[in-house]
Amino acid sequence: MDSLSGCPDHEIVQESMEFMKYAHLAERGYALEVDEWVSINLKGYPRQTNDYDCGVFVCKFAQYVNLKTSFDFDQLDMQLLTTLMIKEIFTGSLLDL
Repeated sequence: MDSLSGCPDHEIVQESMEFMKYAHLAERGYALEVDEWVSINLKGYPRQTNDYDCGVFVCKFAQYVNLKTSFDFDQLDMQLLTTLMIKEIFTGSLLDL
């Protein structure tokens, strides 16, 4: 998912997976098995309208996909979601969606 442009770039996805594979090798001593990972192109996901909220979008995408929950946030929610993420970091636990 690309919250900024909305255009899937399969080359970037492949390069990102290779980076994760070798970063894992450097950190853990063995390569991450990414060969069987599946890249999906979702439709109707939230888009950002600036160039600085991408980290919040990535974290929220990961959380919602992991919980198999429909996306119910958008750019207007970023200030609140950022504040909630700070609280999650300081308390060491995720809040309910």
